[in-house]
Amino acid sequence: MRGWLRYIPNFHELEYAIPVESGKEALRQIRELMLTRHTNCIYPVEYRFVAGDSGMLSPYYRRASVTVSVSGDPGIDYWSYLLDVDAILQQYGARPHWGKLHFNKAEDMPSLYPRFPDFQTIRRRLDPSARFLNDHLRNLFE
Repeated sequence: MRGWLRYIPNFHELEYAIPVESGKEALRQIRELMLTRHTNCIYPVEYRFVAGDSGMLSPYYRRASVTVSVSGDPGIDYWSYLLDVDAILQQYGARPHWGKLHFNKAEDMPSLYPRFPDFQTIRRRLDPSARFLNDHLRNLFE
């Protein structure tokens, strides 16, 4: 790709936001998972606090949150680890970081985002032919 910088990721990352009050327990469960079931998953777990906001599809919509992020090395079979972390975080109403790996489905959206029906109405009005949806977003938003 001449003239363009090309980014080759050196890891893949899953990141969700969960309510602050659930953060400690979720982190304990992920630690236990790493110590017992996925001992080869050695990437750091990232954890940070984020204030609530008003974005309809924001991971932080109207709730103070912690984000929990786990990663895996490309070429290594870490999918079962990511799925197990996903299962832990889903217990706490996990909302995905839209630019990172996640395992949500269309049926998850209304319970995660209280204004999801409003978003769908606006999206359909502004993009009636769904030109701005890719396969991933079509599976979530239609």
